[in-house]
Amino acid sequence: MTAPRRLPSPQILAAIVVVVVAAAVAALVIWGANRTVPGTASPIPCPREILTYFHTDADMLAAQDKVRDPRIQSTTSETQLQAYERFKVIFKDQPELVELARPEALPASITVFPTAEADREQLVAWLRAQLPAAQEVDGLRCPWRRPAAN
Repeated sequence: MTAPRRLPSPQILAAIVVVVVAAAVAALVIWGANRTVPGTASPIPCPREILTYFHTDADMLAAQDKVRDPRIQSTTSETQLQAYERFKVIFKDQPELVELARPEALPASITVFPTAEADREQLVAWLRAQLPAAQEVDGLRCPWRRPAAN
């Protein structure tokens, strides 16, 4: 008779899920495209959005009113349960991973879409100051574009 399989602690599961999601986002940003729009010579635009992650839905909901600024065009939010449902779709071909994941292990988030005129670096700094409960504020760099030469 074999001993029952013991599941990892919730903290380890949370760490695994955060690492996997971060790696997936990084992979999509870095390698997920040919860097040109298919069928054209147009470059893929760099991401404009700024991602903010929170440990709980309550922290995310409390932060929603703090992300109002003329430099922000719009925002979207995602609860932990919504993140879990999206996670299940993304990793549907890896049922072992989906089985280990739990909604409370995934972060709630607010995605901020700046105006075209907004200085993203300044806005990221402002969001970090405005949202002390944020686990992370990620400005999504554009690795395939080099700064213009002066």
